Amino acid sequence: MKQDAIYWQNKIIHFLHDPPGKPFFFFPRSGGHKKLAKKLFDDAFKHFKNASYLYADCLTSGVDRPVLKLRGTIYYHNNQLITHPLSSSHIKISLPDDLEKRTIDDIKELESLQITSVENLRKAIFQDDDQEDYKTLFISLWRFLRETLAQDSTIWHYIPADTRIPDHSIWDHCRLTSALSFVKKGLNKTYSDDPEHPWLFSFVLKSPHSFLVEARKSQDLWIGSMIIADLTFAAMQKIAEYYGPDVIIYPDLMGNPRADLWLQDYLQNIPENYKKFLYECTRAAVVPHTFVAILPRGHDNKDRGSYRSIKSIGDKVVQAVHERWRCYTSLVEEWMRQTADINN
Repeated sequence: MKQDAIYWQNKIIHFLHDPPGKPFFFFPRSGGHKKLAKKLFDDAFKHFKNASYLYADCLTSGVDRPVLKLRGTIYYHNNQLITHPLSSSHIKISLPDDLEKRTIDDIKELESLQITSVENLRKAIFQDDDQEDYKTLFISLWRFLRETLAQDSTIWHYIPADTRIPDHSIWDHCRLTSALSFVKKGLNKTYSDDPEHPWLFSFVLKSPHSFLVEARKSQDLWIGSMIIADLTFAAMQKIAEYYGPDVIIYPDLMGNPRADLWLQDYLQNIPENYKKFLYECTRAAVVPHTFVAILPRGHDNKDRGSYRSIKSIGDKVVQAVHERWRCYTSLVEEWMRQTADINN
């Protein structure tokens, strides 16, 4: 199998290592979320080699869980609380059909729903098992799995990653775990030079103030903001297509209208019943002029790994911005040329 296919397979495994309904399987006689994860892969990804997600999951859990005194496990199946990470305030979520608690039969129904949703998505993407595009499958799972499950109930948007500290979503945990899937060993000082060491990549377009200050009317401000956002997304897109949209940790691209515009084109062959989940697409300024991604350190020497160096990625990002800007300038030049011809 090609190294690229292994990379995207590994991201799928990490993304699904904790099933979306994990909190409902986190109590005695429920069968356990690990058993569900195994069953999910046995049913939907029989040919996948089971990969270890120990280090990425441990790193993500360390990021997820603030060092606060735990008050004991909250059994989410009969006490749906979302708490504030720094205070005692909380909100209570209602279960589907106003059920006060989930029975074992209900848990089995949730298990079946998750497996079926993943299997259907896989079948929709793959028409031929010999030509499986794992990159497209991962991006589709990242974008559509939550929406597919949430058709029956919005509770899938709020399920917490950790019942002991239920202050963030299971989707946040799984997306960060998949983003760190390239980490395959523990972090230490000698590891800092390793191509698989995680680094934060920060990009900032020059402050938009000097650009927008030239505006003379509100239309100029709108167009100027749109151009800045579009240039920034051109930079983000280069990373998202190479490593996956999950590695962009700020801003979150999940459900972002500008990102969905990209997905409309990138996932153009997916069935219409999935495209309906994409939000209204726009080129308006729905992204800031900066972003942060978590990437492997990489190395330009192929003998040291398959990941590009951070510097190489940075050069590609800058190049993408320049190319996008040249598209704008070319359009303006062509318009001015045509206007001059008409006037003459």
